[in-house]
Amino acid sequence: ESQISELKRLREEVRFELGRIWKRESATFAEQLSRLEEVETWRKALGLDEKEKKVPPIESIGYPIIRLLVEGANLSGLKSEWLDERTKRVKVNEGFKVLADFSEPVLPPGWVMEGDGLRHGYVTGGMPLVSLKGENAVEELLSRGFHSHALSTKLPGSLRLPVLSGLEHPSIVLRLAGGEWSGFITLVENAFQAEKIKFIKQAKPAWQRINAFKQHPGWKVRAEVVTAGLNPNFPPRTGLVGLPHKDMGLNKRSWFSVTEIVSHPTLIVPRDELNSFVSLHEESPSGDPVILLANWLAGGVLRWTEGRAGEADVKIVNWLLEKNLLSKKKDSSGKLEELVASYRNVESQIGFAQVVNGMDERKFSPVSYRLDLRGEVNQPGDPVQRDFLGIFSEASKVSKSLGSGRLELADFLVSRENPLTARVYVNRVWKWIFGKGLSDTPNDFGHLGERPSHPELLDWLADDFMRNGWSTKRLVRQLVSSRTFAQSGLVSAKSTELVPENRLLHHYSTRRLQAESIRDSLLAVSGRLDRNLFGRPIEPHRIREHPRKRLFSGPRDGLGRRSIYLRVTMMELPSFLTGFNFPDPKLSIGARDFTSVPAQALQLLNNPLVADQSRHWAKQLFEDSSTSVAERIEGMFLRALGREPGERELERWLDAWKDFGGGDEDSSPTDLGAWEALAHSFFNTKEFIHYR
Repeated sequence: ESQISELKRLREEVRFELGRIWKRESATFAEQLSRLEEVETWRKALGLDEKEKKVPPIESIGYPIIRLLVEGANLSGLKSEWLDERTKRVKVNEGFKVLADFSEPVLPPGWVMEGDGLRHGYVTGGMPLVSLKGENAVEELLSRGFHSHALSTKLPGSLRLPVLSGLEHPSIVLRLAGGEWSGFITLVENAFQAEKIKFIKQAKPAWQRINAFKQHPGWKVRAEVVTAGLNPNFPPRTGLVGLPHKDMGLNKRSWFSVTEIVSHPTLIVPRDELNSFVSLHEESPSGDPVILLANWLAGGVLRWTEGRAGEADVKIVNWLLEKNLLSKKKDSSGKLEELVASYRNVESQIGFAQVVNGMDERKFSPVSYRLDLRGEVNQPGDPVQRDFLGIFSEASKVSKSLGSGRLELADFLVSRENPLTARVYVNRVWKWIFGKGLSDTPNDFGHLGERPSHPELLDWLADDFMRNGWSTKRLVRQLVSSRTFAQSGLVSAKSTELVPENRLLHHYSTRRLQAESIRDSLLAVSGRLDRNLFGRPIEPHRIREHPRKRLFSGPRDGLGRRSIYLRVTMMELPSFLTGFNFPDPKLSIGARDFTSVPAQALQLLNNPLVADQSRHWAKQLFEDSSTSVAERIEGMFLRALGREPGERELERWLDAWKDFGGGDEDSSPTDLGAWEALAHSFFNTKEFIHYR
């Protein structure tokens, strides 16, 4: 917020400085127009140097200048021509219903706006758009309306239309501009990740028609104008958008402007009513055309400098800027260059938006969705009333909700009257800590699920968990400080005979590490683990890439990042993790499978990741000349297995080191390969991937 406030302050100073410069420059318009054939900038602006001189369209600011000073038309005839054309256009526009002209920062009913770009993007007209790069100080003056880039193209914005079928007219027309990955999204029946996206590539405002969705009558279809940061489907698949190879669409600048919203019963767009020429034709038609034109142009600039500019004046000034008849470069004054440099410096400190998909229920009308018969979207059945499971229907009060019922459902799930949620969660935490839940079917607490081994304990833990504010941290502390957790992994023969599967927890069961923990242990033991928190996902290493699916290969060790930062896509899982029972992300899995198969041993023996980490660890051991070989091997035991070696164990590993080419224990080792082989051997022990 401090950066936003500073940008607004600097923008006002830029506006004031531009006003001072432009007021001085516009005072010379009469003198320059009187020498039109000699002044290069005006000849170029009006196209007088071109071989084929074309008269611009009647709505162009240059049209009356060409007609009066080049073609020799008289002002009276030009005024009559303008009045006739304006009358026709006004008549056409009478059929449009204006939904928003943004004389006030208010959207039409049912429309929703999101993001700091639009929240700080409303301007009353004529606000300078400060240039963020290059030699220009400003790009243009912004028209009255909402502009997501009014301060920075990093700020996100989203404009959501209501259901199109509920609109008064079959089409909505927006006066729109946009670029740098902003686009339209069409949302059919709330399928917000559909690939119906059209990118906006128009730097100047133009009328854009959004038609009602006609392919499937009865479907609820919405449209949304979004910047890249708030687009849930950006970037789309390769081939649907022109992103470079391996560009994942991160931190993309993006912007759009909406300056008017209208509707019409037919598929036409509004016409320009030529309001920019009103102040020209208010003058007496008998005056000197040069003076009349100069006063008309300079008057628009003057009204802008005094804060009285209307949209017609903004159009005049923008034409002058576009044709380089007013200065927009930073070197117009030292003060202007200093202000623009400060603005760019503050803007560079703004971070790109970090967003997640969510939902809310503002102005929500209850909806009962139809059941798709046999899953066929084109065969909708009867509406299904909003409710929870029948056995909980009355207690949950979902069906009586004035909204979607989600809030009532959430309240019921965590209420004291419903201990099931707490029981399920406590059982999950127990499973994470002890390897198995008190009930070994964490996804099924029904009749087909396994009965808890300690039902009273589960009930007590669930009640205690709710009474203490649903604190996971307290629950974990409670379990790991218990006598049950403190037991060793040693197994007595009698206990095994009485309870072979250890369901009564007479010892702490040995269990294999999960796939992510095995990979993280490799990195941690080798010294390669990056312990920094947060950051972007890392692409896993792949044998081959599939650019059309955006499946690219990352570094083999993932830059040392923990496995939680590896990108997981349903199309292809990280190969190393899948060998150790990494779950299918398409399914809800309450308890992972744990298998011991030959392929896992081959992974640890031959996978390049394991070899790389063995080499990385070996270099550290090889370079440690301050300790003996035996001391280094003892350190390897502590680092890899979390314990000291026995006397016989140490002798055997010393012999292995020698067999690998390590030479004499008392001599200075010269063979890095011996340490690499020894490190690789530690990674291949059963104890390395199991927890006791």
